[in-house]
Amino acid sequence: MKKLLLLLAIVLILGGCVEEVEEQDVPEPEPAPLVMDLSEQELNESVETDESYVTGVRVSLITQHSARISWLTAFPTESILIYGSGGNLTNMAVKQGRRAAHTIYLIALEPNTEYSFRIGVNLSNGTIWESETYNFTTLSLPLPGLINLSVVPGHSQINITWRLERPATAVVKLGTSPEAARVVYTNSTRSATHSTVLYGVYPGKKYYLSIGGYDRYSGSFETDPMVVTTPPASLGDTLERGNLSITPMEFIKRYRTDNRYMSYVRLNFGNTGGSFLEYSIYAAIIDEEGRQYNLVRTSEMGDLSKGMLLPGARREGFLLFEPVARESKKHRLIIMYRNYTYEFHLT
Repeated sequence: MKKLLLLLAIVLILGGCVEEVEEQDVPEPEPAPLVMDLSEQELNESVETDESYVTGVRVSLITQHSARISWLTAFPTESILIYGSGGNLTNMAVKQGRRAAHTIYLIALEPNTEYSFRIGVNLSNGTIWESETYNFTTLSLPLPGLINLSVVPGHSQINITWRLERPATAVVKLGTSPEAARVVYTNSTRSATHSTVLYGVYPGKKYYLSIGGYDRYSGSFETDPMVVTTPPASLGDTLERGNLSITPMEFIKRYRTDNRYMSYVRLNFGNTGGSFLEYSIYAAIIDEEGRQYNLVRTSEMGDLSKGMLLPGARREGFLLFEPVARESKKHRLIIMYRNYTYEFHLT
C-alpha cells in the first residue's frame, strides 16, 4: 500500500513539472501597433520637446512666376512662410488651420530670380519657432525678341533703330566677318526701344552686324549676325573722316595743259571740327584693271593736295593726276588723310 501511494505521488509531481514547462514555452502575444493620426493629435508639451518641428520641406511646380512649397510639422499647428528675394525676407504667407501637412502657393514672383524662405511654427507658449533658410530659383523667360528693326546703311555710317519685346540693355557688334565682330555700341539703360548711329564704316563694304543685351529675366542674348552692305560713294557724295569732309564734284579723264594731257577731279573740302585744320593728303585713281594713276601736286587750277581750313570753312579746288588711259573703265578715287581712307567710284 505504501508503494502505491509513493508511485502516485511521483506521478503527480512529474505531471506538475511538465505543465509548468509548457506554460513557459508558449510566447506571449504581441500588442497591437499604435496608430497616431497627427492631423487629430492635440497640442501638448511632450511633442514640442522635439526640436525637429519641420520636415519634408519641398519646392515643386516652379514656373517663371509661381512655386508650390509644402512641409510637415511635428504636431498640428498654424504655419507661417516668410520669403523674399535678394536676401530680404519681407513677405509673409500664413497657412491657417491647425494641421500637420502644409502647402502654400506663391504667385506674382519675378522670373529668373532666387528666392529664400523660412518656415515659422506656432508653439504653445506663444512663441514662433523658425526653420533654417531654404532657396529656390524661378524659371527664366524666353529671350526677348526683336519686334521692329531698321538698319539704314550710308556711305560712312549705319543708322540702327530697334524695339524689344521687353526692356533690356543694348550691345551692338560690327565687323567685316562674324569672327572679327567687336562691340561698337553699348547702352546700360534698360529700355524696350534703342537707336544708334555707327560711324567710321567704309562705302561699298560688307559688314556683319548683331544686336544683343542683357535682360534680367532671361540673361544675356545676341542675335545671329546679319549682313549689312554700305552703298558705294560716288560723285556728289560726302565722306567724313576725322574733321575733314571731302566731296568729289567732277571727274575729267583727259585734260590738255602745257601741251600734255592730264586728268583731274574737282573736289570740295570742309573742316567739320572746331579748330584750325591743316591737312596733307595722298591720292590716286585706280581703274578696273588695277592700273594706278598717281597725284601730280603742281597745278595752276588750284591744288587741293594740302592746305589749311578754318573751323567750319570749306574750300573747292582740283587734284591733278597722271593721264588716265582712254580705254580704262570703272575708276575709283582713293584719298589717304592721316589714318583715314576715302574711296569714291568716279564712273
